[in-house]
This record gives sequence, structure tokens and C-alpha cells, in this order.
Amino acid sequence: MSYLKRFWNNIKNSFYNPEFYSQLRHKRFWKAILVLLGVSMISMLVICVMLAVTVGGFLKSFSSDDLVNTYYPDGLELTAKDNQFTSNVAEPYFIPLPDGDKHGTDTFTNAIVIDTSNDLTLEQIGAYDAFVVITKTGIAGKEDSGEMRVITLKQANLGDFVINEENATTWTTTAFKFIKIAVIPLLLFLFIFGSAFITLWHMFVLLFAALIVKIIAAIKKVEMPYPTAYIVALFATIPVLIVNVVLNTFIYVPVFIDLLLFIVVVSSNLKTTSASTSVSTEIVEPVAETN
Repeated sequence: MSYLKRFWNNIKNSFYNPEFYSQLRHKRFWKAILVLLGVSMISMLVICVMLAVTVGGFLKSFSSDDLVNTYYPDGLELTAKDNQFTSNVAEPYFIPLPDGDKHGTDTFTNAIVIDTSNDLTLEQIGAYDAFVVITKTGIAGKEDSGEMRVITLKQANLGDFVINEENATTWTTTAFKFIKIAVIPLLLFLFIFGSAFITLWHMFVLLFAALIVKIIAAIKKVEMPYPTAYIVALFATIPVLIVNVVLNTFIYVPVFIDLLLFIVVVSSNLKTTSASTSVSTEIVEPVAETN
């Protein structure tokens, strides 16, 4: 029997095969963990593919030119020279928050206010009710504590620069190129880290899930030592994990649904079966064996 077919049988039998579950007491722990790792990798592969499609669609439909044309104020040019800001617009210049970004009463009225004509006090800066206030000598914003903080151009040591629509388009285009380049390694990292996290998290949760298995086994009068209960819980978790990944593509699945499905899988498979079945019950690890 080929490796892929044996691995598929492990997944298929985890849904319903009482004979398969009755033989788990003879299976090695590390082989069961490798099956869980294989399922975790498949789950993360599905998630990464969905993210790649979503991000790819966004990058194709939303160009850097669209972003600048939509949000950058027409004709605005902000110059930083000799550690001071100047602008080509009448000040104070207000850039309000889009209506869709205003949530709750604590949200600022303005995204940015530019006032480089005067030396502003902290009280005057706060009165502008803006996320960011660009002053004559620096940039001010409100911290989480509610206090205003000012970072001067001299402190930032950025040198001389100009912010206008042309430069904003150039910077945004560069950022989009970086995002496109970074998507693949980020997805690869997410796949590796996510697969390991799902496996380790389930290994921890299974410490408690095994107790549920022992309770169900006691009710059904099935002898079940804790190590066996842990492996039974591990395989009963595989259908829960698969169903969760599929359903979460469309709707949110509450935790109690996962628990209910887990109990149903365990209860339906904890049966005494004296006759052997034609379905393969061999557990395989998702790694080719070597001599």
C-alpha cells in the first residue's frame, strides 16, 4: 500500500471506524503525532492558499496610483528644510478622517492638521482634535495615555525632504513592490509556523480532551488507560480540525460546536468489534520511511 493511500486511510478512519479506534492502544505515540502534524500542514496549506488569493486580488485591483489619487490632498506640498516644516497651502490646513474610519466617540475628527506658521503649545495642538499635527518644528500626536507627544525634526534627524503627490506615488509604488516580493516568504513562514503551532496547541488541548474520552469510555464500559485515551482523542480531533478549517472559510464555528463534534466522533467509534474489517487501520506518519 502506497504512503499517500495509507495516510489517507488514517484520515478517513478517524471519522468513523470502530475497529480502527479499538486498535489504537497498540499504536506508537510518535506515529500518531506525525499524522496530526500532516493534517496540520494540510490545514495551513489551505489557509495560505486562501490568503494568497485574497492578497493577490487586492494587489491587482488596488494600485498605488489609486491610493494616492484617493487620499492625497490635491496640490499639497510639505517641505522640511533646516529642521523646519513649511507648506504651500493656507494654514491651518485640515485633512479630515474619512467617515468610514470614525468609530465611537473617542475617534479624532481630523486625520492630519498642518500648522507651521506658529509655535504651538500642547493645548493648541490638542484642540485641533487630530491624529497627527504637523507643526513648525516637528510632528505631534496623542499617546495611548492621552498625553500629547512631540517629535521634532531635529530629534528625528531625517534631513531635508519634500512630500508631494509625485513623491507619495513613488513611495507607495515602492511599498507595493516590497509587499509583492515579501508575500511568498511571509506565506512560507506562516505555513511552517502555523503547522507547528496547530500541532503543539492540539497536543496541549489533548491532555484535557483525553479526560473526556475516558469519561465516555467509562460510560460505554470500555477499558481505556490514559495513554490510549490521549491517542484516541488525537485521532478524534482530526475530523474536528478538518471540518473547522472548511467551515471557517464561510462562517465562524463556535468552540462548543467543535466540542460537540469531538464527543460525537468519540462516542460513535468507541465500540467493541470482534470481527476484523476490510478497511485498513495502519497508522502512518506523513514522512517516507527510510532504511
